[in-house]
Amino acid sequence: MQRSVPLKSHINLVVTFPCLCLTALIELLVCRRGLALGFLLLAAVLTTAGWIQPPLSSDIRGLYVPLGIFEAQPINILRGPRSVPADSAGIFLLALVGVGVLAVLWRPQNLGWVSGLLLCGTLAGLGAATINHPVLVELMEKESTEREQIASMLSQIKDNSVVVLAFMKEEDTSSLSRRGNARSQSSNIESERGLDLVKGETFLTHGVWLIPLTALGIVFSTAGTLCLRVRNLAIWSLVGIVLTSVVCGRRVYAEYYWCLAERAEIGGDWDKSRMMVDRAVKVFPQLDQLDRTWLLRGRLDYRQARLTPHRRFYQASQLVATQPRQAFFLLESLAQEKQAPSNIRQAAADILVHQGFTQFFDGQLTSARDNWHRAVMIDGRRLDCWFYIAIAHLQADPRSPEVVEAEFARLLSGSADRLLRADVLAWLGDAYFGDGQFTKGRDYYRQSQQAFHLPKQINFRSLKGLGGI
Repeated sequence: MQRSVPLKSHINLVVTFPCLCLTALIELLVCRRGLALGFLLLAAVLTTAGWIQPPLSSDIRGLYVPLGIFEAQPINILRGPRSVPADSAGIFLLALVGVGVLAVLWRPQNLGWVSGLLLCGTLAGLGAATINHPVLVELMEKESTEREQIASMLSQIKDNSVVVLAFMKEEDTSSLSRRGNARSQSSNIESERGLDLVKGETFLTHGVWLIPLTALGIVFSTAGTLCLRVRNLAIWSLVGIVLTSVVCGRRVYAEYYWCLAERAEIGGDWDKSRMMVDRAVKVFPQLDQLDRTWLLRGRLDYRQARLTPHRRFYQASQLVATQPRQAFFLLESLAQEKQAPSNIRQAAADILVHQGFTQFFDGQLTSARDNWHRAVMIDGRRLDCWFYIAIAHLQADPRSPEVVEAEFARLLSGSADRLLRADVLAWLGDAYFGDGQFTKGRDYYRQSQQAFHLPKQINFRSLKGLGGI
């Protein structure tokens, strides 16, 4: 006869089962295997986080950063539509993380060499993001200039702008400074004679934390004395530097030819300079899309009396300051040619934008808007022009907030700058409040407050709007 289980045993099992599960979970977390899995999980999170932070566009995650083995479209990496490339740095690191998970599940002591592999992959990936994408870096520097132009415009037409206040505060050098601290550029087309392979470092963000994380993983998971642990860290770092040099070697080699080209130009040997430029472009084709390459070729063509698009680009760069209209006509004719690079359209749009500034502050609002609309037609992915167009519309016709909202929407859809978003939402609050739509105006002020407000950087405009001042 089967013996029945007492009711008390059932109750004890129900009560103690959650405690047993919690105990097992804690033991899993604090054991060597659990700590190793937690380390790899954190590495995977940082791998898929934002690696590059442009001044205006949304962050570029590690999955979308190519190593530079295959050709990529920099404008798509920056503005979209983004896709995971075949040589994705993030996918490469996630593959290493997957191998590491299997290794530490088999033997937790394997975490040392797994951390070393991740350190090597991280150095190679961040090196590629910094060095192998000069066109992307140039586009982000131009975005930085656009953002500074927006701040300059706001400083002259509106008080308590959060963008302007952030630029004025010295505290704006930590998490917010990366959206405005890139090197300023002149509004004119300029020749960049200086060589700086690591200009992209200015825009790196969360991905760099993989370096100290993997370094700590090597130090703490290596058995032996402190000297032995530091030696292992140094060995893995050296291997990572060698791997980075392999990944970024083509760019460095091309810049060597570029330096020879500049030296030959200064020495008056123009044929040799042209040959060195051609070699640099052959080794690293992205260099052919940079302003400095077009200007160098243009100078050589001008001195050798060759009628080429590069010469017209160089002549336009010399005319921007004194004869901007003539410079625009030269650039516009270049932009209409087939397979015209994006830097031609950007340079032509820059001239129209600055003409629009002059007209705007002279009170010629319609002409300013026309120039900014033409700039958008030439360079369709430009974000700052929609801000200028909406502001000019508000100045000319403050009773049409719906139209202004549609113009601002094009900027908000492409920009991830919280400071600029807070200012734009406050402008929309002002527009609806002035039109008598108080409920919608307060809603936009509230959204502006949510977009950006810190104890040391207060969003005064949204607070005043919510208070009805």
